[in-house]
Amino acid sequence: MASYDLLIKSGHVIDAANGIDDVMDVGIAGRVVAGVEKDIPATSGRRVIDATGKYVMPGLIDMHVHTALC
Repeated sequence: MASYDLLIKSGHVIDAANGIDDVMDVGIAGRVVAGVEKDIPATSGRRVIDATGKYVMPGLIDMHVHTALC
């Protein structure tokens, strides 16, 4: 049985708050990050995304705005 709803495999995780800057797997259960480890088995995820060569960075927000001058 899957432990995580979503498993992001082999992404370069940068998480300054927790001192992580390494290739890791991230397991998400519901809306919560439930595990960050070096090698979580793919069978632990209901859905698995291969993030090899990609960055995984929690907490970033799309910081742009649209303004109108009146």
